[in-house]
Amino acid sequence: MRDGVSDELIDQLINAEYPDLYTQRVYEEARDLILDNKDTFKQPMINNKSFSLDEIDSLDRLFHETVVDRDYNLKEALFIITNTENEETDEGLWEGLDWRETVSTIAAYSYGNDVWLNAEKLYNICKTRYEDLLDKLCSDQPLDNLEGLEELETKAIQRMWEELDERILRV
Repeated sequence: MRDGVSDELIDQLINAEYPDLYTQRVYEEARDLILDNKDTFKQPMINNKSFSLDEIDSLDRLFHETVVDRDYNLKEALFIITNTENEETDEGLWEGLDWRETVSTIAAYSYGNDVWLNAEKLYNICKTRYEDLLDKLCSDQPLDNLEGLEELETKAIQRMWEELDERILRV
């Protein structure tokens, strides 16, 4: 553990060495999705929610707007399809499209699949770090009421984000 943040988190959020350009892009996109939308993820982390469309309000809209809803030219699409680990297979997504739109759609959803899995990992790492910080704060300060717990939850989530921001800025 470095500066209160797990090595795994450091590696997944800011590791400058990636096996390839595609993996780097996927990790960076997942990292940015989480860090650029802290307010969206704050309450679900506090409430121990999973990284799920069913459990996080507006996640579907946010994810599509920031990651999936893109058009790719043929070269970009082939790069993604060649490198993806989670190629999209739902033919209903591109039914009736011409071949270029089909290739772009397969790329967009495949890239989205890869980013989703990495964002889910990062969210879970952040949530675990938040829980560790909350446990420490609770053990350091006995709770008399629910209001005290809410204050500690807020402190823990803020501290978790601060640790991540600080560590990322140092790289």
